[in-house]
Amino acid sequence: TNTRILLEYFKQNNYEYIAKNASYFEPAPAPDVEIKTPQETSSYEKTLFLYGRPNVDRNLFYSAIAAIDKALGDERLQKYKWTIYSAGSNEVPNLRLKNGLTIINKGKMSTDDYYIFAQSVDVTVSPMLAPHPNYPTLELANLGSTVVTTKWQTKQDLSFYSKNIFMADPTVDSMAQKIIEAATLT
Repeated sequence: TNTRILLEYFKQNNYEYIAKNASYFEPAPAPDVEIKTPQETSSYEKTLFLYGRPNVDRNLFYSAIAAIDKALGDERLQKYKWTIYSAGSNEVPNLRLKNGLTIINKGKMSTDDYYIFAQSVDVTVSPMLAPHPNYPTLELANLGSTVVTTKWQTKQDLSFYSKNIFMADPTVDSMAQKIIEAATLT
């Protein structure tokens, strides 16, 4: 299976054959690229990235957009100049949030473009309503971004991968709160 957390899910939910016979591996999150250090980021200009796939229910696309809108409307984040991007689907138009900011869709990027872009991200929102982390969560955290992802059953804590990963309940309010926390640490 892909991750120890996923194998634990199978064990806790009585998937006996898998629990007895499966091996697991931990994904290698990113190629050898330059990891961003805090002094490379302007203290007042921030980039937020949404891993956005509206046709994949487990990625909670619409809840994530509402959480981003709510979080960036919070007075603690108003001092920053935000640039917001989404990627993962070519079908998503640029989206104007209620707070006046626009999410710019980069669509599906090539692997090289993705890793070049990922190095510029301060805060990532990458929900995953599944018993394992998604690759953008691990990749972006590895590259120095703070990442907000969602808890689900056996996936409650990903700090053993990175202290940059913030776990939220799969609700707009919880994700918004974690986005605020993640943004104020970058």
